[in-house]
Amino acid sequence: FVQVFMYAIIKSAGGGNRPEQMAVGMEKVFTWLSITGTIMLIITFLTTKERIVPKPEQKSTLGQDLKDLVKNKPWVLHAGTYSPGIYNTGHERRILCLLF
Repeated sequence: FVQVFMYAIIKSAGGGNRPEQMAVGMEKVFTWLSITGTIMLIITFLTTKERIVPKPEQKSTLGQDLKDLVKNKPWVLHAGTYSPGIYNTGHERRILCLLF
């Protein structure tokens, strides 16, 4: 979709093919995509239903949940390789695929 239609959509939204018109088109299109994506994420969050019900005797605290996350190797690797500020060259993805 993006490779085939995005250039034409940007050109249409900007009103022409000149650089300043393309800049306006990109701003309009990416604003629209951001708003659409945000609305879709909110709808997904609000309509998601928890299907696994924990047993009543199973109680956990926030501290225990955080300790469990730190001990979870796949989560730690994922958080470490995709956190902001780390340059992702694609090698991290290959490493994660090899490990799991």
